[in-house]
Amino acid sequence: MDLDILEKEYAAILSPMSRDEFKCSSDKYSGVFLPKPYPEYFDAPIKVMLVGRETAGWNTNNNKNTIERILKANEEGRTHEIVVEAYERYDQHLQKDRHKSRSKFKQYYYQIAEQLKIKPEAVIHANLLAWDYNKKSPFKYAGSELNFISDYSMQLLAAQIKFFKPDIIIFAVGINYWEYIQLLFIKYFTKITPINSIKDSKKVRLREFKAANALCFHLAHPAASGVHPKYRKEVLERVKTFKKIEST
Repeated sequence: MDLDILEKEYAAILSPMSRDEFKCSSDKYSGVFLPKPYPEYFDAPIKVMLVGRETAGWNTNNNKNTIERILKANEEGRTHEIVVEAYERYDQHLQKDRHKSRSKFKQYYYQIAEQLKIKPEAVIHANLLAWDYNKKSPFKYAGSELNFISDYSMQLLAAQIKFFKPDIIIFAVGINYWEYIQLLFIKYFTKITPINSIKDSKKVRLREFKAANALCFHLAHPAASGVHPKYRKEVLERVKTFKKIEST
């Protein structure tokens, strides 16, 4: 596997970003989030991608944030440097507080690796959105640039799915993001094939479907409590007993 392919694809997606598109009066965006491929992933018996919503501040406190940095790098032909910086942050994030993180998302990430008896580097951590806004979700920030952020984020996530070709994709983002997930696959892949939807109190708690030749799950964020832990556990069991699905 040529690992430079994804790096070049990231740069190709980011390089068209321009000031004509990005209209924002308050650029409080983080550095761009770009998952880095590790050799362990390609050697894993089951290839898993865990998708969260967005970074929560850790991708910001490095003096290398804001969309402006990307726009300037594009103008100066230095987009590749932005990708390299993002890879460095991804490395640091995975290694920090290893197995002792207070983040519920990272704890779930490690649990997946433990279930499969593989190194954490063998699991891909991806996000719906490639940026956070002021250490919070851009989805909750009613800025005019939200379409810009979501469009580029979706392009990046689609490129990651095509490159990594995961057997399993777990969207641990919250059930309210179903329309966004559907749009991702409709726009960049062929179709979604529903398998099962589990409801509790008339609310969907867990979706299982096939898309991009992967078995996919959609459930609450790992920080959600109440009825949600049992559904996270159910997904872990499904990962543990997974058998490859036929191509679709």
